[in-house]
Amino acid sequence: KAALDADEDIKAVSVVHNETSTGVAAPIEAIGKVMKDYDALYIVDTVSSLGGDYVDVDKFGIDVCITGSQKCIAAPPGMAAITLSDDAWAAADKVDSHTFYLDMQAAKKSGDKNPPQTPYTPSVSLTYAMNEALKMVMEEGLENRVARHHKAAKASVAAVKALGLELFADEKVSSATVTAVKMPEGITDADFRGTVRDKYGVELAGGQDHLKGNIFRIGHMGNISYKELVQTFAAIGMTLKGLGAIEDAGAGVASITESYL
Repeated sequence: KAALDADEDIKAVSVVHNETSTGVAAPIEAIGKVMKDYDALYIVDTVSSLGGDYVDVDKFGIDVCITGSQKCIAAPPGMAAITLSDDAWAAADKVDSHTFYLDMQAAKKSGDKNPPQTPYTPSVSLTYAMNEALKMVMEEGLENRVARHHKAAKASVAAVKALGLELFADEKVSSATVTAVKMPEGITDADFRGTVRDKYGVELAGGQDHLKGNIFRIGHMGNISYKELVQTFAAIGMTLKGLGAIEDAGAGVASITESYL
């Protein structure tokens, strides 16, 4: 609000809803309430949140919403989805310099045909995969799916604490789809994540940029359940005990069990 009040020439505000590199979720609903009082477009990246956290495009006043196929929707990577509001379409119509690959007017023109078409050859195989993934989402129920992601996040946070580890993100803003954890003192990223992967068959994401080697990340998005979390925290617990960082290797698994009882 302060930035918009200070500069009337701001044309758009863009927000990453779920920042996977830090495990932080942005308050897109609260930001949307502010944006309603201004002419600037509200652009939200929901690549790693749509289908796993609460995203209501119309209610939140989002003008442009973008997501990807491979995260919470759990389809193969390679496809994006985008929605544009009337205001966003009006802005697109004023663009003089058009691209071919991302020409939204061309996409709209083809999409308005009966039957709808794409302006250029689409990835047919990915379209089939996306349709199947969305069918699974609808069979589960979107509300149920979001609730499942939040339960997995809560269980993961509790398990991290049970192992005596420290969360990277404040719980008030922590992600519903990925949990970032500080690397234990005296443990190297190569020893920890390498052992978890090579010995126990579980892949944990590392930190990026200045956080490389300082945090690791547990993804709990898509079609996951307590089974995957039990395996993950068993691997984490056994690795940390093997490295002499903790005494109770099963504390994380016990916590997951309690969370899902």
